[in-house]
Amino acid sequence: DAVLIGDSGHYALIDTGTSSSADEMIAALGRLGVEKLELLVLTHPHADHIGGASRLLDEVPVEEMLLTTEKGFDVPYYRFYQEAAAQALAKLLRKAQEMDIPMEVAQVGDQYTFGSSTLEVIGAGVETKDNLNQLSLALRFDGPGLSFLDTGDGEKEVEQALLASGEYLRADVFKAA
Repeated sequence: DAVLIGDSGHYALIDTGTSSSADEMIAALGRLGVEKLELLVLTHPHADHIGGASRLLDEVPVEEMLLTTEKGFDVPYYRFYQEAAAQALAKLLRKAQEMDIPMEVAQVGDQYTFGSSTLEVIGAGVETKDNLNQLSLALRFDGPGLSFLDTGDGEKEVEQALLASGEYLRADVFKAA
């Protein structure tokens, strides 16, 4: 699961797919002329969303990373789910820190500009003890002639929270969980 968004040569990548798909993703970015990412968004810490991130950082400059809730990227919390995945996540976050890539925890209302387009955090997941999909960020991209809604792998509770929030959810493209 990886989605490239951008406008006027300014790009963001939402998630990075699996580690086994990383080479294909990086090659696709190259074919599209993406030389750097202004923003890398990791919607939630499952391997099919963050697995390619470490390899991506080796190949493509990233100016900033946007993470889900602090609990979602708190390694002891994540260790409850899968030890191997927790170690991979910890390694990724250490790597980003060593590369001096700023990492921010997403807050509802955060906005990022790409050319004349805007990416906004419209949902920051819901509290969970047993389902990391529920930590998924919800993002809205609005650009000339295109609106796009991405909810990571957010399930029913995330969707209900978005509906209750009053956020404008109509979009040309909805990447469903």
